[in-house]
Amino acid sequence: MKHLGIFIEPIEELRNYILNLKKSVRIYNENFPYLRHPPHITLLHGNFLKQSLVEETLGKILTNTEPFEITSINLNSFKNDNFTGLNTLFVEIKQNNKLINLQNYILENIKPDQPVVPKIASINRVMKKNLERYNYPFAYPDWIPHFTIASVDENIENKILNLNNEIPHLSNKITKVSLWEISGEKHFKISEFKLGL
Repeated sequence: MKHLGIFIEPIEELRNYILNLKKSVRIYNENFPYLRHPPHITLLHGNFLKQSLVEETLGKILTNTEPFEITSINLNSFKNDNFTGLNTLFVEIKQNNKLINLQNYILENIKPDQPVVPKIASINRVMKKNLERYNYPFAYPDWIPHFTIASVDENIENKILNLNNEIPHLSNKITKVSLWEISGEKHFKISEFKLGL
């Protein structure tokens, strides 16, 4: 069984902005969770028995998906992240129907054989419902499209937010989606899929 992730990767200025934010966190501690992850929006991740089936289904989905724009709107954080217990800094992406529809279509057609979820006592009702339906806890409207920077303590979170109180609104045209193998903090790109014919 492989832990696979389906990602949207930023390009150009947006990618550089995210990498610079990661670099500013690295000054305080190189070992914060998520800091070494490549910049990406996670559409889905989980444990899969058949990588080839994931690739085949994803290819079919993306052939029927036209390229679309995303725009960064905010630097924010998830307080007390269920996976880390810290505050996870992220660049928030403006929600749009094409992005939401893409994630929904992927969730409906590619279901992990085994979810990857935090071992917490109190998973909320919505996450439970999503896990039952998709084997994945984050689905719209409870999914917030974002690029994770790192999971940090409150002191570092405040420093980063104060230094970056005006986030540039950067746009990317999304023309591809990538499939990655995840092993702890390490990520290995397996393949890329172009959107549209």
